[in-house]
Amino acid sequence: MALLLGGNTAGAASATAHPAVGGIPVDFLLFGLVLLGVALLSAGEHSAAIEEFQAVIERDTDHKSAQMYLKIAQTQQRNSVHPPA
Repeated sequence: MALLLGGNTAGAASATAHPAVGGIPVDFLLFGLVLLGVALLSAGEHSAAIEEFQAVIERDTDHKSAQMYLKIAQTQQRNSVHPPA
């Protein structure tokens, strides 16, 4: 929030180093993958969405959003193959 408000974040940034790829925080990249998975899920691409969510979970095993959407995608995939009676 301080970054958005123009505050000095030098002390905070040095206290906790967050991993980055090409200067982009990994958390931001994982968020992007979750959004891609949600878009694929909305388009009915269950298998591709499941792969995206699993990729996020492989990197961050405690990513709650990816875990939730993975369960949703797996359920929708099962129901599309075997509709509930």
